[in-house]
Amino acid sequence: MGVLALALGCRGPEWSHNTELPQVFKPSEVAQLLRPAELAKLGYESWNEAIPAIRELAFELRAVGYCEILQKGRVLGDDVDLIEGEGAIRIRRMHDYTSKLTDDW
Repeated sequence: MGVLALALGCRGPEWSHNTELPQVFKPSEVAQLLRPAELAKLGYESWNEAIPAIRELAFELRAVGYCEILQKGRVLGDDVDLIEGEGAIRIRRMHDYTSKLTDDW
């Protein structure tokens, strides 16, 4: 299961075994969940190296309706792309796509 699945909550016991993953989260929170073996498989040595890829994936997921991208508490419009969306962002899950993600991605 890759970063896509992580981003939408397919895995995440590190947040809590008894609590659902947060609806809104930062790319860095997803990156910090990656285990050393997962980082190595993705070609990274540390979690912070994975952040640009997670941001890119978030924008791709937004394009197919899996999430929204927020900046300064506001939803970025579909016309704002990854390059224009510089700065801190948050990812908001739209629905529970766990089974769809594991099948499709």
